Amino acid sequence: MSVANAPITSTPPALNPITVELQNLRNDIMALAQALVALQKRVADAEVNTTEVRPQLVALKVHSESLPQALRELRRGDAALQKKLDSLDSRLRAFEEKLAAAART
Repeated sequence: MSVANAPITSTPPALNPITVELQNLRNDIMALAQALVALQKRVADAEVNTTEVRPQLVALKVHSESLPQALRELRRGDAALQKKLDSLDSRLRAFEEKLAAAART
């Protein structure tokens, strides 16, 4: 049988261990590259979310800092209102006493 007429076999040549290791490294690098791209996308999304939330956080900080002052103002208002109510109550009692005294006479 001549070389030209030899049957073609489809057996793959034996892979060199270095070739196998290089292929494994290449696969690992590709997986890392894909993971890096996915991580970069997540970071970009987080940055977009942070820029959207930052003004709201600033407003919340301003409101939270002014809340104690607002509560003090409310307490002052409550105290003033309570004093006025007490004054009106005492005036009403005095008026009722005068009416009761006038009714007795």
